[in-house]
Amino acid sequence: MVLVLAGCAPTTSPHQPLVAVLNGPAEGRIDGSATTLEADMRQFGPLYFGFVPGAALRFDEGHSDLFHDRAVTSAGRIARTYGAPYAVVVGANTLERNVTLSKDKKWRTVSVTLRIQAMVVDAATNTVVSRVESQLLQGSRYESTADPLPTLQRDPTVLRLRDDGVDAVAPSVVGSLWHVLHIRAHPPAG
Repeated sequence: MVLVLAGCAPTTSPHQPLVAVLNGPAEGRIDGSATTLEADMRQFGPLYFGFVPGAALRFDEGHSDLFHDRAVTSAGRIARTYGAPYAVVVGANTLERNVTLSKDKKWRTVSVTLRIQAMVVDAATNTVVSRVESQLLQGSRYESTADPLPTLQRDPTVLRLRDDGVDAVAPSVVGSLWHVLHIRAHPPAG
């Protein structure tokens, strides 16, 4: 029993604030965006803030109204539930996929246009304090129509562009959180 509890221990010290990273808004949700963003953010060395466990947040995403304008209010409520002063909501604000078939219909070109957006939400006031967008990203692939077209959530071009977009916004999201949490990027030693 002790080993199970030790595995659940937070990786941050008790005095560090928590941040809730959520996939959304629902209409621009691409599964894995929040997990990818959190992993990218962790690469910045000491962040001086921690993260609400992702498993709990994925459950809450599925049981909350993260659609349209209500996404900000819902994200704030979810963050407050876990004692986090801020939520980060990440998803696509532009996502288009076009499929063009060859004349013999044996091949298709799949073209994707995507832009990732991350919003830092103040949980106490349910307001967006920072909004960061990636550049408009585009990609395509040529493949046989013998295989079924994957859903948007499993489309390899969508997932590659999602990762590129999330990588692009991660530094600005960390900077925004440092700003609102009054954290200096390089605190004095000792």
